[in-house]
Amino acid sequence: MNRERAVWLLNRLRAMGPLEILRRCRNELYAFAQGRGYLLAPDPPVPDFSRRSAVFVPETEGMDAAEILRVADRLLDQGMDVFTLTGIECVNPQWNRDPFTGIDAPLNFGKKINFKDRNLCGDIKYLWEPGRFLQAVPPALAWRVSGNEKYLRAVRSMIESWLEQCPYMLGVHWASSLELGIRLINWSLAWQYVGGLESPMFEGEQGRAFRDRWLKSIHQHLHFINGWYSQGSSANNHLIGEAAGVFIGCCTWPFRDGCGSWKKRALGILETQARKQVWPDGAGKEQTLSYQRFVLDFMVLAHAASPQSYSEEYCAILERMAGFIHAMSDEHGNAPMIGDADDGLVCGLSLIPGNILSPARPCDTELQDSFPQGGYHIFRDEQAGLFAVVDCGPLGFGSLAAHGHADALSLYLAVGGVEFLIDPGTYVYGSDPFWREYFRGTSAHNTVRIDGLNQSESGGDFLWTSHARAQGNVERAGDIDSFRGSHDGYQRLEDPLGHRRVISFKRQERCISVRDELLCTADHSAEQFWHFSEDCRVEVVSENKVVAENSGIRISMKFAAGVRLKLFHGDESKPLGWVSRRFGVKTPSTTLVAEAALAGDTVLSVEIFY
Repeated sequence: MNRERAVWLLNRLRAMGPLEILRRCRNELYAFAQGRGYLLAPDPPVPDFSRRSAVFVPETEGMDAAEILRVADRLLDQGMDVFTLTGIECVNPQWNRDPFTGIDAPLNFGKKINFKDRNLCGDIKYLWEPGRFLQAVPPALAWRVSGNEKYLRAVRSMIESWLEQCPYMLGVHWASSLELGIRLINWSLAWQYVGGLESPMFEGEQGRAFRDRWLKSIHQHLHFINGWYSQGSSANNHLIGEAAGVFIGCCTWPFRDGCGSWKKRALGILETQARKQVWPDGAGKEQTLSYQRFVLDFMVLAHAASPQSYSEEYCAILERMAGFIHAMSDEHGNAPMIGDADDGLVCGLSLIPGNILSPARPCDTELQDSFPQGGYHIFRDEQAGLFAVVDCGPLGFGSLAAHGHADALSLYLAVGGVEFLIDPGTYVYGSDPFWREYFRGTSAHNTVRIDGLNQSESGGDFLWTSHARAQGNVERAGDIDSFRGSHDGYQRLEDPLGHRRVISFKRQERCISVRDELLCTADHSAEQFWHFSEDCRVEVVSENKVVAENSGIRISMKFAAGVRLKLFHGDESKPLGWVSRRFGVKTPSTTLVAEAALAGDTVLSVEIFY
């Protein structure tokens, strides 16, 4: 074991409790047994096709058939897009070859493959994405609306080639329960759109043989996930996606004994995790908007498969989650890219413009402006078109806070339908530690960094070993709304430092004042970061004044004396001046840094005029 791996493992163990360590020991024993042929899915009994299969896909009546055929034809003729790649073969691809690096992952026992090793498997994100089978849904839907058998043949070819190249328990497609869960969801949608048991795809002796082979693999998927549900610190969005896949699978293919108990367990997990992973105000505890949309899709699709199975509380949670997502966007669709995002989609219906399923529907209740448990406070000035969000939420979910960013007290700002002060996004996960650490770190957010250190301490790509605790409250009175917040992330320093931020929104003056109170007794360096949209033109016009323009709209920032202003644009060495709107893609933007030397208690202040 190399030193880097040893340090990561030590940090991971420190973040776990004794119970989780015991669970992981169980998993090692379980993997050992399965790797030697024990505890695998038994050969399934003859399916009982008299058991009713759920049908919950949207009806095709009223759909834009031409658009569906266009998407399906593009997939079949030109291939699929996988993050930064285009034109990836999707009918009969090399399922175990990473399309990004060209590396062929080994066809060994899946649970013991180190899929994070790029030399062994390439970039696992690119390898796993086609295996989710989103690309099978548009051709299945195209057959439903057109009757053209070329789409039916394409769906069958996709599935047959996967079954041939990815035998049970072998390879990276049998490594992660979440990937199996998403695959089951898209297989379910494709199954329903091609006609279920009555599909022409299953006619004749060869058709029935294909059907039975597919159903056997589905049974193996369900058995696999049931034995490998994410637990402990990993029981985040993965656990919800896994349970959604099993629940939907058991509703779609209830043909064998065992489905009933698996379905019941999956339902219990979904009900429990809906309460556990979502704050009462509707914000997700992973503290990321992208993953909240991801989780909401899982939960809505699982509910659609059998609405009568769910409690009223579960349905209310769905509404609150959708309401939160709706509130965190302005009328032009601008929203902060808070926390991690990997462009992950749950189902292939999302590939068709118009969002046929539309799971993230807005809440019917009145728009909220404060989400105290989630730690987000929204400020609006309808006359000026101002939309601002202040973040004082927890770092992330659980002991790892895996998808959280060190962004306490950060400010997001859009004016007149265009963005000015942004959250720069995520860019990458495990493929580049340098950029991973930057985009999740404090210097990539509109807040203050002390002594060049993050507010929270990172222990790896998906691990924080210390968590800054933030708090804040809002007073709304007349034309002035005020936020007051603080965090304790720098109390760990030899000279403990406190950070309090006061933000006042003065609508009558069209001014936002930001006051950072830095409380300490010794010398420190402070950097106040301001990240601008890549569409902004930013200029320092005097010693303490900056002007930014975007689409004909201008804001200005006036700083108090005592700071040095520096602009960075696409700087790769520090790094600073970047934004990532898509996973794997970064674009130069402008970052303004106000630097100050501290010698005891200090106040940094700026007024933003819009």
